[in-house]
Amino acid sequence: MREQTRDLATAAISAEAAAGRAGKRFRDHTQALSRFADEIAKKAEALREIGAESAQGAFLQTANRIIEGLGGLSIDIARILDTEIPDRDWHQYLKGDRSLFARRVIRLGSRRTRQRIARFYRENSEFHEHVDRFIAQFENLLAKGIECERDNALTVTFLSSSMGKLYVLLARSIGRIK
Repeated sequence: MREQTRDLATAAISAEAAAGRAGKRFRDHTQALSRFADEIAKKAEALREIGAESAQGAFLQTANRIIEGLGGLSIDIARILDTEIPDRDWHQYLKGDRSLFARRVIRLGSRRTRQRIARFYRENSEFHEHVDRFIAQFENLLAKGIECERDNALTVTFLSSSMGKLYVLLARSIGRIK
Protein backbone atom coordinates (compact mmCIF):
# COMPACT_ATOMS: atom_id res chain seq x y z
CA MET A 1 0.00 0.00 0.00
CA ARG A 2 2.86 2.33 0.73
CA GLU A 3 4.22 1.62 -2.65
CA GLN A 4 0.88 2.41 -4.23
CA THR A 5 0.62 5.62 -2.25
CA ARG A 6 4.11 6.58 -3.35
CA ASP A 7 3.25 5.76 -6.98
CA LEU A 8 0.06 7.78 -6.63
CA ALA A 9 1.98 10.71 -5.12
CA THR A 10 4.58 10.52 -7.90
CA ALA A 11 1.83 10.45 -10.51
CA ALA A 12 0.15 13.44 -8.84
CA ILE A 13 3.41 15.38 -8.80
CA SER A 14 4.02 14.51 -12.46
CA ALA A 15 0.45 15.50 -13.34
CA GLU A 16 0.83 18.78 -11.45
CA ALA A 17 4.10 19.53 -13.25
CA ALA A 18 2.54 18.67 -16.62
CA ALA A 19 -0.47 20.85 -15.82
CA GLY A 20 1.88 23.69 -14.84
CA ARG A 21 3.77 23.35 -18.12
CA ALA A 22 0.49 23.19 -20.08
CA GLY A 23 -0.81 26.22 -18.18
CA LYS A 24 2.37 28.18 -18.96
CA ARG A 25 2.16 27.22 -22.65
CA PHE A 26 -1.51 28.24 -22.66
CA ARG A 27 -0.65 31.63 -21.03
CA ASP A 28 2.20 32.16 -23.51
CA HIS A 29 -0.08 31.36 -26.47
CA THR A 30 -2.85 33.56 -25.08
CA GLN A 31 -0.43 36.48 -24.63
CA ALA A 32 0.95 35.96 -28.15
CA LEU A 33 -2.59 35.89 -29.56
CA SER A 34 -3.45 39.02 -27.61
CA ARG A 35 -0.37 40.83 -28.98
CA PHE A 36 -1.24 39.62 -32.49
CA ALA A 37 -4.85 40.82 -32.11
CA ASP A 38 -3.59 44.23 -30.92
CA GLU A 39 -1.27 44.47 -33.94
CA ILE A 40 -4.12 43.54 -36.29
CA ALA A 41 -6.41 46.12 -34.65
CA LYS A 42 -3.73 48.81 -35.08
CA LYS A 43 -3.22 47.85 -38.73
CA ALA A 44 -6.97 47.81 -39.34
CA GLU A 45 -7.29 51.30 -37.82
CA ALA A 46 -4.40 52.54 -39.98
CA LEU A 47 -6.11 51.09 -43.06
CA ARG A 48 -9.41 52.75 -42.06
CA GLU A 49 -7.60 56.08 -41.71
CA ILE A 50 -5.94 55.63 -45.11
CA GLY A 51 -9.32 54.73 -46.60
CA ALA A 52 -10.96 57.77 -45.01
CA GLU A 53 -8.17 60.05 -46.27
CA SER A 54 -8.46 58.51 -49.71
CA ALA A 55 -12.25 58.92 -49.70
CA GLN A 56 -11.91 62.50 -48.52
CA GLY A 57 -9.34 63.24 -51.24
CA ALA A 58 -11.63 61.73 -53.88
CA PHE A 59 -14.54 63.71 -52.47
CA LEU A 60 -12.59 66.97 -52.60
CA GLN A 61 -11.70 66.34 -56.25
CA THR A 62 -15.35 65.58 -57.04
CA ALA A 63 -16.49 68.60 -55.03
CA ASN A 64 -14.11 70.84 -56.94
CA ARG A 65 -15.54 69.65 -60.28
CA ILE A 66 -19.12 70.12 -59.04
CA ILE A 67 -18.34 73.62 -57.73
CA GLU A 68 -16.81 74.55 -61.07
CA GLY A 69 -19.99 73.32 -62.78
CA LEU A 70 -22.11 75.31 -60.34
CA GLY A 71 -20.08 78.40 -61.18
CA GLY A 72 -20.84 77.94 -64.88
CA LEU A 73 -24.53 77.44 -64.17
CA SER A 74 -24.60 80.55 -61.98
CA ILE A 75 -23.31 82.52 -64.99
CA ASP A 76 -26.16 81.18 -67.13
CA ILE A 77 -28.72 81.96 -64.43
CA ALA A 78 -27.32 85.48 -63.88
CA ARG A 79 -27.25 86.12 -67.63
CA ILE A 80 -30.95 85.27 -67.96
CA LEU A 81 -32.03 87.19 -64.85
CA ASP A 82 -29.83 90.23 -65.44
CA THR A 83 -28.90 90.72 -69.08
CA GLU A 84 -26.71 93.75 -68.30
CA ILE A 85 -23.57 92.25 -66.79
CA PRO A 86 -20.80 94.86 -66.60
CA ASP A 87 -17.39 94.21 -68.16
CA ARG A 88 -15.73 94.62 -64.75
CA ASP A 89 -17.67 91.57 -63.51
CA TRP A 90 -16.43 89.50 -66.43
CA HIS A 91 -12.91 90.75 -65.78
CA GLN A 92 -13.14 89.73 -62.10
CA TYR A 93 -14.51 86.32 -63.09
CA LEU A 94 -11.68 85.75 -65.54
CA LYS A 95 -9.19 86.72 -62.79
CA GLY A 96 -10.52 83.80 -60.72
CA ASP A 97 -13.57 85.06 -58.80
CA ARG A 98 -15.69 81.98 -59.54
CA SER A 99 -18.55 82.82 -57.16
CA LEU A 100 -19.06 86.36 -58.51
CA PHE A 101 -22.18 85.51 -60.51
CA ALA A 102 -23.72 83.56 -57.64
CA ARG A 103 -23.22 86.60 -55.39
CA ARG A 104 -24.67 88.83 -58.10
CA VAL A 105 -27.90 86.80 -58.24
CA ILE A 106 -28.04 86.64 -54.44
CA ARG A 107 -27.83 90.45 -54.26
CA LEU A 108 -30.90 90.52 -56.46
CA GLY A 109 -32.61 88.24 -53.91
CA SER A 110 -35.60 90.43 -53.08
CA ARG A 111 -39.16 89.12 -52.99
CA ARG A 112 -39.61 90.53 -56.49
CA THR A 113 -36.52 88.62 -57.67
CA ARG A 114 -37.85 85.39 -56.19
CA GLN A 115 -41.08 85.98 -58.09
CA ARG A 116 -39.07 86.63 -61.27
CA ILE A 117 -37.12 83.42 -60.74
CA ALA A 118 -40.39 81.50 -60.30
CA ARG A 119 -41.84 83.09 -63.44
CA PHE A 120 -38.71 82.44 -65.53
CA TYR A 121 -38.61 78.89 -64.20
CA ARG A 122 -42.18 78.29 -65.42
CA GLU A 123 -41.86 80.15 -68.73
CA ASN A 124 -38.25 79.84 -69.91
CA SER A 125 -37.15 76.28 -70.66
CA GLU A 126 -33.44 77.21 -70.80
CA PHE A 127 -33.65 78.89 -67.39
CA HIS A 128 -35.68 75.95 -66.05
CA GLU A 129 -32.97 73.53 -67.17
CA HIS A 130 -30.16 75.63 -65.65
CA VAL A 131 -31.96 75.91 -62.31
CA ASP A 132 -32.76 72.18 -62.23
CA ARG A 133 -29.14 71.30 -63.02
CA PHE A 134 -27.82 73.77 -60.44
CA ILE A 135 -30.10 72.38 -57.72
CA ALA A 136 -29.34 68.75 -58.64
CA GLN A 137 -25.58 69.34 -58.68
CA PHE A 138 -25.65 71.23 -55.40
CA GLU A 139 -27.73 68.52 -53.73
CA ASN A 140 -25.29 65.93 -55.11
CA LEU A 141 -22.45 67.93 -53.54
CA LEU A 142 -24.27 67.98 -50.19
CA ALA A 143 -24.98 64.24 -50.34
CA LYS A 144 -21.34 63.43 -51.11
CA GLY A 145 -20.23 65.72 -48.27
CA ILE A 146 -22.52 63.94 -45.83
CA GLU A 147 -21.18 60.54 -46.97
CA CYS A 148 -17.58 61.66 -46.58
CA GLU A 149 -17.60 63.21 -43.13
CA ARG A 150 -19.06 62.64 -39.72
CA ASP A 151 -19.50 66.15 -38.32
CA ASN A 152 -21.17 67.83 -41.35
CA ALA A 153 -18.73 70.75 -41.27
CA LEU A 154 -18.38 70.65 -45.06
CA THR A 155 -22.15 70.61 -45.49
CA VAL A 156 -22.48 73.72 -43.33
CA THR A 157 -19.64 75.36 -45.25
CA PHE A 158 -21.25 74.55 -48.60
CA LEU A 159 -24.64 75.88 -47.51
CA SER A 160 -23.16 79.11 -46.15
CA SER A 161 -21.09 79.75 -49.30
CA SER A 162 -22.29 81.93 -52.17
CA MET A 163 -23.23 78.80 -54.12
CA GLY A 164 -25.19 77.55 -51.11
CA LYS A 165 -27.02 80.84 -50.76
CA LEU A 166 -27.86 80.76 -54.46
CA TYR A 167 -29.11 77.19 -54.04
CA VAL A 168 -31.42 78.28 -51.20
CA LEU A 169 -32.66 81.31 -53.20
CA LEU A 170 -33.41 79.20 -56.28
CA ALA A 171 -34.91 76.27 -54.38
CA ARG A 172 -37.17 78.58 -52.34
CA SER A 173 -38.19 80.56 -55.40
CA ILE A 174 -39.41 77.48 -57.24
CA GLY A 175 -40.98 75.90 -54.16
CA ARG A 176 -38.44 73.10 -53.82
CA ILE A 177 -37.78 74.01 -50.17
CA LYS A 178 -39.70 76.16 -47.71
